[in-house]
Amino acid sequence: MWASTKLLCLYAFSAAGDADTYTGHSLQIYKQVRYPWYIKEHPYCCNESIPHYQNYTWDSYFDYLISSGANLQLGGYKIRETSKIGVDFYGPWSRTGFKALRERADAAGKVIIAELDTFLKGTFDKASFIKSVKEFRKDYPVDGFNVGFRHSDPSRYQVGKELVAAIKELNLRVSLGLTKDDYHAQEFKQTGIGKMVDSVAVFATPRDTDESIENFNTGRFAEDMIKDVVEAGVDRNKQILF
Repeated sequence: MWASTKLLCLYAFSAAGDADTYTGHSLQIYKQVRYPWYIKEHPYCCNESIPHYQNYTWDSYFDYLISSGANLQLGGYKIRETSKIGVDFYGPWSRTGFKALRERADAAGKVIIAELDTFLKGTFDKASFIKSVKEFRKDYPVDGFNVGFRHSDPSRYQVGKELVAAIKELNLRVSLGLTKDDYHAQEFKQTGIGKMVDSVAVFATPRDTDESIENFNTGRFAEDMIKDVVEAGVDRNKQILF
C-alpha cells in the first residue's frame, strides 16, 4: 500500500531512489523541519529515558538529511491577512545558512519547499502576494511553497484557488496540506485545486470516533484517507502521506 504514494516523513529514509512499483516513478522523500536555524529537533519522551539535548549543528543536520536522499520542507513563515509573507513565531531564516543549504541541495538535485501557514480569509491580494514572494526569494530562493488548507468552509475555496494559481504563475512548485476535516470532497473537487497543485500532503490524523481510533496506524486507515482525497479530485500519484 505504501508504494502507491510519496511519503512526507518525520525522519529521513535512505530509500529515496527506489522506484515506486505502483506508479513507476521514483519514491520521493520529503523531510519537514518546522523552525530551521531556531528549534533543533529531538526525540520526544514523557520521561528521562531518552535524552532531549541536541548535540549537532544545523550544517551537519542538513548534510545528513540531503545525503539520506531527502527533499526539504522548511517552516517558519506565514501568509498574513494582507496576503504578504511574514515570519511566524521566530525570526527570519539564516541567510548564510540558507545559501549554503541551497548549494548542497542543488548539488544533490534536491528540492527546498517553504511551508507557509495561511491566514487568508475572504479576500486575496494577488499583486501584494506576488511582490512579497519575489522579495522573499531574493534572500531565500526556494523551489516552491507548501500552503496549509485549513478551511472546511467551501466558501473559502476560491481564495485558496487564487493563491495556488498565483504561485503557479510564478513557475514555482506548489504543495497543499490537507487533513480529513479540511474539505468537503465534492465541493473541493469542483474547484479543480487538486489538479492544479504539484503535490498534496495528507495529514493522517485520527478523528474522534471509535472506528477511526481503532484503525489508526493501520493500512486500512491510510487506504481510506487516500481514497477520500482521490474523491476530492487529487491524483493518487500526487499524494504525500504525512
